[in-house]
Amino acid sequence: MLVLTRRVGEHIVIGENIRVAVCDIRGRSVRLGVTAPASIAVMRQELRRDMFQPVTESLLRNGDHFFLLADFASYLACQQMVEKAYVDQENWTRRSIINTACMGRFTSDNTVRAYAEEIWHVPLTEQTVGEEPMTGDARTRVLEQTS
Repeated sequence: MLVLTRRVGEHIVIGENIRVAVCDIRGRSVRLGVTAPASIAVMRQELRRDMFQPVTESLLRNGDHFFLLADFASYLACQQMVEKAYVDQENWTRRSIINTACMGRFTSDNTVRAYAEEIWHVPLTEQTVGEEPMTGDARTRVLEQTS
């Protein structure tokens, strides 16, 4: 085993493309940062051998059949963009409201409408409450079985 002494901000280089940085030292706790290609598995030893062993063994030894690791680098990049965007709370709130407002086509109403038209082949009729038909967002559609 090679034993090295490093200070905060200093690095250790392993091979061509793996870097280990000393990020922080607090008492007996040392925080390390590891930069490595996605194809190199980097994890804490106790996680690897303990409760996540079946999962890690399955992914690393038996193949990533569901491609959980295939786009992990792009997932991390996207997560960093989200974390950066979240800092600007005014913009985050505006974007959240716009995102929610644009979710209409993914509502259960549209799912039921698609099932009615494409699978059940039943017509949709307007539902009224009292004397007045509902309009705009308050309008709902109900299914009516044809004879």
